[in-house]
Amino acid sequence: MNRKLVYCDQCGDPFEISSIEIKTKEVKGVNYLITYFVCPHCGRKFTICVEDKKLLSKKRNLRWLINELHKMQADEDCNKLLIENQMRLVQQKLKECKEYSNKLKDKLADELD
Repeated sequence: MNRKLVYCDQCGDPFEISSIEIKTKEVKGVNYLITYFVCPHCGRKFTICVEDKKLLSKKRNLRWLINELHKMQADEDCNKLLIENQMRLVQQKLKECKEYSNKLKDKLADELD
């Protein structure tokens, strides 16, 4: 089995991806969930994702759109133009989710450290 190593941006030491524990904590009551991991060498915290109810709703909608896309792709009779439009919609919604998550990270910058 190949070992997947990553290098800490802070200390530069390598560690295996499989060795890190992904953690989630609530911030400001239950309004925000922060998913992160900690470098096992220097203790630097790296934020993976910041979520709130609005982002979770956007992600549920995105999953539904992806499922619909898969159904369309499996249907041999489905119009290719419809599939392409659905793909563009999925890409747009994914971009919106990423942008919104980044805004949450910026908004909670002090809480993330």
